[in-house]
Amino acid sequence: MVQLKSASTGQQRRRTHLLVVALYAVLAVVMTWPLARYFFTHVPGSYNWAFDEYTFVWNTWWFRYSLFNLDQNPLYSTHIFYPLGISLVLYTYNLFNALISLPLQPFLPLPAISNLTFLFATVVSAYGTFLLVSYELQLTRDQSSSPLAESRNPESRIPNLPIYQSTNLPIYLPAFLAGLIYAFGSYRFVYAAIGHYDMWSTAWIPLYTLYLLRTIREPAWRNALLAGVFFLLALLAEMIFGVFLALLSLILVGFALLRSRREPAAIAGDWRALVVRLAVAVLVVAFLYAPLAVPILEEMRAGYELAGWGDAEKLSVDLAGLVTPTPLHPLGDGWVDTLRQTLQGTARFRDVNTVFLGWTGLALAVVGAICYRRRLAAWITSFVVFTLFSLGPVLQINGRSLFNFDGLEVNFPLPFILLHYLPVIKANRVPNRFSVVLMLALALLAAFGAYWLYQKAASSRQRLLGRYGPSLLLLAACCLLLFEHWSVPLPLTDARIPAVYDEIAADPGDYAILQLPMGWRNSFGVQGAENTRTEYYQTYHHKRLLSGNISRNPPYKFDYFRQVPILDSLITIQTYGAVDAARRAADRDSAGEFVSFYDLRYVVVAPGVPGRPPYVDTRDEAVAYVEEVLPLEKVYDRGGWLLYRVAQPALPQALAVDVGSEERLADMIVGEGWTGTEVVQGATARWAVAQEAQLFLPSAPGSDYRLMIGALPFDYPGAPEQGARLIVNGERLMRVWLTPGWNVYRWDVPEEVLRAGLNDVRFEFDWTEMPARVLTASGAIGTTGVRAPVPIEVNSGGPAGFAYITIGEEGEQVDGSVHSPGYNVAV
Repeated sequence: MVQLKSASTGQQRRRTHLLVVALYAVLAVVMTWPLARYFFTHVPGSYNWAFDEYTFVWNTWWFRYSLFNLDQNPLYSTHIFYPLGISLVLYTYNLFNALISLPLQPFLPLPAISNLTFLFATVVSAYGTFLLVSYELQLTRDQSSSPLAESRNPESRIPNLPIYQSTNLPIYLPAFLAGLIYAFGSYRFVYAAIGHYDMWSTAWIPLYTLYLLRTIREPAWRNALLAGVFFLLALLAEMIFGVFLALLSLILVGFALLRSRREPAAIAGDWRALVVRLAVAVLVVAFLYAPLAVPILEEMRAGYELAGWGDAEKLSVDLAGLVTPTPLHPLGDGWVDTLRQTLQGTARFRDVNTVFLGWTGLALAVVGAICYRRRLAAWITSFVVFTLFSLGPVLQINGRSLFNFDGLEVNFPLPFILLHYLPVIKANRVPNRFSVVLMLALALLAAFGAYWLYQKAASSRQRLLGRYGPSLLLLAACCLLLFEHWSVPLPLTDARIPAVYDEIAADPGDYAILQLPMGWRNSFGVQGAENTRTEYYQTYHHKRLLSGNISRNPPYKFDYFRQVPILDSLITIQTYGAVDAARRAADRDSAGEFVSFYDLRYVVVAPGVPGRPPYVDTRDEAVAYVEEVLPLEKVYDRGGWLLYRVAQPALPQALAVDVGSEERLADMIVGEGWTGTEVVQGATARWAVAQEAQLFLPSAPGSDYRLMIGALPFDYPGAPEQGARLIVNGERLMRVWLTPGWNVYRWDVPEEVLRAGLNDVRFEFDWTEMPARVLTASGAIGTTGVRAPVPIEVNSGGPAGFAYITIGEEGEQVDGSVHSPGYNVAV
């Protein structure tokens, strides 16, 4: 009889969980409407915002294309930022979505795969929260039902009523409600609407939290292993989730250890056994994530991330915003108007209101926190901590961070400032992202509030609500929650590939195209005019792009393109600048060399998008420039889209370039690892300042080449002998020794290591040295007669480049600038 009852209970539990998942799936379709209607052609996003959504769609394509078509590392791309290429290690890659898209790409279009992962993440986020809260409520019910618990805390005793003995509704309904708050909270839909797909990838956060708690309270090793796996999956969705979950873990483990002093059952075994179990989870993450963690840490050590605070203050949660419906809500300020006002700086908040807690959820959370304050101390602390961090470095209320008290203007610093000074953690300059754990804490506290209300309603059901009253009360709360976070219709953007790309996709070969708008974008700014959607179209035509979008990059990845005159002219025109007749004539004279060097075969012009300056204002001027300067033939003109075929002159078989001169070709040939031009011992030259200094050299197919280069080693008393090895397209060739003075060195480059078009040629030097370290420093500042008492390094990138000034010896340098686009002056 016992076995039959257990089997029946297990079947009932499975049916209940299947019903819960089915309800969440239906709600995912309803709450994201009209996504299901345009499932194969559109993706969540907004036309008058940054088109970040296409970054993530492009990611899934590039991951598979680089692995299976190009047989290369997907963490690096030479198909954008061509010919330099760009590291994707610190990119918002969302590797989990890229991985699960691999088996789907042969069968489904990329927009459908992206939408499927969105709905999957929504349902799993909800169900994972349901499991977490069910576990916590079941534990609370079991503990409060014991005679010892009843004697210590009579108020928490569950009434001995038949409904509690025959159903799990008191647990399932609050847990279901918690899943609604976490997965269907408007914060996730706002992130979707602005294209931040990494921030809706919250599926694994509640599941990690569940198995962390089980690891703390239960001795089974399986829990620790699963906690490690779910932590890893969260990291693959978004790197910064690792910081959030580590902080949450410290709070939950810390409170469990404190509680174990008075309640030994709060942890399984003693603290030593807990440390071992937690170490297992950490080792699982470290072992599986190591192939990514190592290059991530190496990139971070490169130190090219933006110094200072970035946009941390702007991207913080406004205190008033926590209780204000988002612009997606019918009671909000209107999505399109809010985005426009935010860009203009006239909106109520400094940025889009991302995090709305919801009035019902917040009220229930307050009830839960008060009624179960001892039981939920860790979660109350988590809610407070993550709320404070989400508010950013200074308090903001209604868009104001400076407050006037009778003539005294002050602001209120917040704990986020402390994070700014912690290694690795300081890389997160978007405080509102702490909401992904804040909302989980809110959901759990609200569930306990709902649980308490259910108890009270059930204990008085005969007098007030009847038999089904408690359940109807919680269902009404669920409906209120859904209304408060209502974000329908969810903004969508059209992900269909324009017909203008059909000819390019049908044209075989590995070559580059030039696209307008043309720009280079990272998390901190744009050079030129950029539209990430045009990068997404590469998933169809597969051709290389000079432009690109990235999260973080070394300054030279922008500076290189600015030093190419024709590209600089285009950047200038697209950003409301003017290019005079003399400059246009010079550009026209070098246009053939330009298109041949980069193997540019097509120019594609996109229509302007209303409300998206500067390109919508400068498109016609940019089109007139390319038609005047470049050798083009128009082959397509429809719906604002233009396509030009480029007439390419043949490259010369022999190419001679003075890389230290002002020749336009020299600016295109010189890659990373060199200084600017100067005269060295009577010859124009550039110093190599990296052990691998890069050049780009074109070649025609079917020929061996001989490379000859004039070089002078840096020679000083006691200098070691300098050797240089040639590396062509990754193939290491012979090494030569450089002798003092100017000499010509020769390498024979076989046909098999060359590729048609541009070749990546690198000189690998045995050593590099800074003259200031090995020569007697004069400290002279030009011809001013002034001598600097300390080394000063000045790098001014101009209006669109990265500019900085550092002062002091290497290793003790002080940042003397703001590391922002523009000119820096040190006095």
